[in-house]
Amino acid sequence: MKTISRNNNHPIPSDAPACVRQTAQGVEITVQVLPRSSRCEIVGIHDECLKIKLTKPPVDGKANKELCSFIAKQCRTARTKISVVRGETSRRKVVLVEGVLVEDIKSVVEGG
Repeated sequence: MKTISRNNNHPIPSDAPACVRQTAQGVEITVQVLPRSSRCEIVGIHDECLKIKLTKPPVDGKANKELCSFIAKQCRTARTKISVVRGETSRRKVVLVEGVLVEDIKSVVEGG
């Protein structure tokens, strides 16, 4: 597998999805959420975003909490390691998964 080095500390696989970015803290995933859906599921990658359906409404942070819990479950990591870093009130968000590498969550993102 070829790697592209965006900086010397974090080489990124050349076949990594466009919605995934390695940072010093972990991996940032650009997501587009579809709240008030019938079930929680990963729809796939659309427009350089990981599209995720959520059942909770976007009221009082309920959808954000469900998004973080859903990603934690899919990545098999603790809920406390997941946070929304940008787009808290938007459908398009950036979620940080702390302490992991792109390779660790690539199959989760592509498995949608």
